Amino acid sequence: MYILQDMELIWQDEPIEYEVKDNEGIVKKTIPAIKKEHCTELIDGNCILTVDVDEVWDLENRPEPSDEVKMAAIRQERNRLLAECDFIISRHIEQLKLVGLDIMVNTVLTEQQYQVWLEYRQNLRDFPDSVNVSNPIYPTEPST
Repeated sequence: MYILQDMELIWQDEPIEYEVKDNEGIVKKTIPAIKKEHCTELIDGNCILTVDVDEVWDLENRPEPSDEVKMAAIRQERNRLLAECDFIISRHIEQLKLVGLDIMVNTVLTEQQYQVWLEYRQNLRDFPDSVNVSNPIYPTEPST
């Protein structure tokens, strides 16, 4: 058994077959299906996989991921970016309430800055509908 660790693991329901050329000619290889149940434990958010030696694949010669696998990675990154800026929106909403109660004088964001953040988040939500999966260019985060 080998222990593999991959911080950006993408779950695959089906094995992927591919061919590589070695000293003996063309050899068929298989990337095993990787499912969440293969995750034997989580350490610092990383999935530790235990796999048989026969299931270890040659990372240099692995096939190009399918568009479906690429889209899953794109959505995962989009979700991370949305979660990363959740606090900015929730902080602004809370500050608006405090301003309304005369507890605060102003919010950290201006109304225009808040609208830019809302637009950025909407662009992230819409992003998977129009992305080129081979070359994803994510919306740019506002500077404020």
